[in-house]
Amino acid sequence: MDKRQMPAVSIVAERSYEPEAVYRAVRRAVDILGGMDRFVPLGARVLLKPNLLRGASPEKAVNTHPS
Repeated sequence: MDKRQMPAVSIVAERSYEPEAVYRAVRRAVDILGGMDRFVPLGARVLLKPNLLRGASPEKAVNTHPS
């Protein structure tokens, strides 16, 4: 990546963990960035780790604990 170029980030909210809803949200997030072809060569293998969590107070430490 060119040092002057900002990293690509896309955030799409989805309230459901139903597989089809998650699939659509992930697909939308990738599409916002210009599609998978922008980042991945044809035939490459990719691991995509969406940050799936739920709303909770900081004490629940659903993601990184604030302390």
